[in-house]
Amino acid sequence: MSISTDFERVVANGDLLAIKRYLINYLQRDPSGGLFDEHLHYAQDRIKVIQPHDGGKFETDQSKWSEDYYSTVRVALTDNFSLERISHLKAVVKHLYPNKVYLPDDSSSDEWLDSNVVMIAAGAIATIAGVALRSNPVSNPVVAPIVAPIAIVGGIVAACIGVYNKIKDTK
Repeated sequence: MSISTDFERVVANGDLLAIKRYLINYLQRDPSGGLFDEHLHYAQDRIKVIQPHDGGKFETDQSKWSEDYYSTVRVALTDNFSLERISHLKAVVKHLYPNKVYLPDDSSSDEWLDSNVVMIAAGAIATIAGVALRSNPVSNPVVAPIVAPIAIVGGIVAACIGVYNKIKDTK
């Protein structure tokens, strides 16, 4: 593994909030914690990232660890980036995503725009454009009746595929 150029830039800028967000996202990408640990060590060598624990308590009953709880733990870690919270988030991630395997890509920078999210957004935009064109065919009365339905249906299909893939990827 290697440190991404985007992360190097964020650390060089000293943006502590962005550093924390990157690190938390690395943990979700790689539940084994290897990617997280490597980037944490890189950042910690350059800027103080780790904070003393604020004394907050953790849910220890794993049957209550859900996606909602995971989100709560992520936010709490962003607010108090302590070793205790890091350890707890790692445990929650491993519990929720036991079969997820990190597959590094060959690119030198991280692509934070998930292709499924892009597909959902593109589908929504196409659908909105189709509806707008259909509701105002005066701008082009010949093309509008043909293009509008295609944009609407195509947009809905693209967005549905993006949502389906996103759901499939999180399982």
